[in-house]
Amino acid sequence: MCKSSAFFVAFPSYTTIATLTAIALSRFLLLSTRYNSNQVNYKKLFIKIATLSWIYGFTWAVLPLVGFSSYTLEDTHTRCAINFSPKTRRYKEKEKKAFSSFLLMVLSFIICWAPYATIGVLSGFTSTKIPKLLIEIAALFAKLAALVNPFIYFWKDSLLKKL
Repeated sequence: MCKSSAFFVAFPSYTTIATLTAIALSRFLLLSTRYNSNQVNYKKLFIKIATLSWIYGFTWAVLPLVGFSSYTLEDTHTRCAINFSPKTRRYKEKEKKAFSSFLLMVLSFIICWAPYATIGVLSGFTSTKIPKLLIEIAALFAKLAALVNPFIYFWKDSLLKKL
């Protein structure tokens, strides 16, 4: 029951998204190019859009039924939907690793930009005379931010370590 109800929600949802996207794209192409509207067979165009949209929607809705991902009961226990985040140990480990990389990048950004931001605030809102050497060091730290992220990626990503 869960899988069938999820399928019958997903199928029209995906189909509607595809249809609206295709219609918007076809309108854009017709308006942005110099087509003569008499040359376009709108009935055939609509049939093609509808057919492709239904195939697209059906394909994406049926994939969880044949083993690519799955439909599962949502946390509210009121309906079923596609399982976007499997609760496997491996998935949780990857999620933790990604979060630690994200946290490290945010901290490095703050550390690199804090001196420059502090000097900017001090010089903008106070009459404090800031030594030029301090301004240069803060500017170098800010530019260092662009160099830090590739090193973090290299350090944290196991695929890059193998290179």
